[in-house]
Amino acid sequence: ALERIQPGKPQQNGRHERFHLTMLPMADAPQADRAAQARAFEDFRRSYNEERPHEALGMDTPAQHYRPSTRPMPKTAPEPDYPAEAAVRGVRQNGAVKWRGTEIYVSATLAGEPIAIEETENGQWAMRFYA
Repeated sequence: ALERIQPGKPQQNGRHERFHLTMLPMADAPQADRAAQARAFEDFRRSYNEERPHEALGMDTPAQHYRPSTRPMPKTAPEPDYPAEAAVRGVRQNGAVKWRGTEIYVSATLAGEPIAIEETENGQWAMRFYA
């Protein structure tokens, strides 16, 4: 289940914030180019997961506890199953959808994806993506 923290309350997500603190020295020293930055991140990932003991894991490394999933990853995502009453629109390359003659920006990240537009109980309109 998806869990969200309250805005501005990082203390509700301590493990994640602690990870950021651990990663900070590597991230605060920018490398000369992207390739060097990628190598620095890979070195950090290897150290964090394979060399550095974690107190929460009884001083084991995460790699000692990792098990690959037995479920295969699907090659493509299934088509969304939006309700019949929803208007489905494709997000344009500029991140917008056309709705009732108006172009509405949604997100360039969703370019090419279908989204559903539905009227809510209070007469407003809601857009959803795979939800």
